[in-house]
Amino acid sequence: MEAPQSLLTEDIVRLKALREVLGGFAHEISQPLNAIMIATQVLKLGTQRSGLSHEERSFFLQRLELVASQVRKAGDTIEVLRKFIKGPPSSENGTDLKTTIETILSLMGQQLSGRGIRVVLGINEAHYSTSLDVQTTESLLVSSLAFARDAVESVGRKHEGAGLPYDKVLEIRLYLEEERPQVHIEWRDTFRLQDEQENDAVGYGLQEAASVLSTLGGQINTTRCGVVLQFPSHLST
Repeated sequence: MEAPQSLLTEDIVRLKALREVLGGFAHEISQPLNAIMIATQVLKLGTQRSGLSHEERSFFLQRLELVASQVRKAGDTIEVLRKFIKGPPSSENGTDLKTTIETILSLMGQQLSGRGIRVVLGINEAHYSTSLDVQTTESLLVSSLAFARDAVESVGRKHEGAGLPYDKVLEIRLYLEEERPQVHIEWRDTFRLQDEQENDAVGYGLQEAASVLSTLGGQINTTRCGVVLQFPSHLST
């Protein structure tokens, strides 16, 4: 992938400002979530001690537990967002790619499922580490996964326009090639037109990610049905 020009100064300023805004948002939203959780627990306790019939108590307790489960889910997402913004401390053992992929999926999983996209992981239990720090690795994976998300939706629209069924699936695989860890994010395209370009979902975010990774000893390549990230190995440093 051809590397674009560097980010402009005003772009960097906006990104830094966005980081601060998101950090404040994560802090502020956690307070009402805690209040909702406390109120839910109080209501559950009151319902259990009430004079309602068994059926009525069960009905209200189920609804309150649904509220509590959604609050816990939102809290987990906020915690992941906090860690993503702050970034964990650097490790002499490098950045574990399997753990980082799982973190990004927990952060982006809701928007993928909301678009009807199913994620299939093809990752074994081996530990593949890169010499890049966690924040850089996370940013590269977010850009690549967002690109893949948009590509799947684009392919899906083409199938829908042709009256063909399409299963929105992203397969993420992690393995070593030439002693370097690689992450492949792939999708299916059963409706192929010979005159189409390889991929029409190329975005500025992925181009910038490719530029960053190339300066750090890795590379990002796109194919018709996938994104391939080659990371510098921790062992090679």
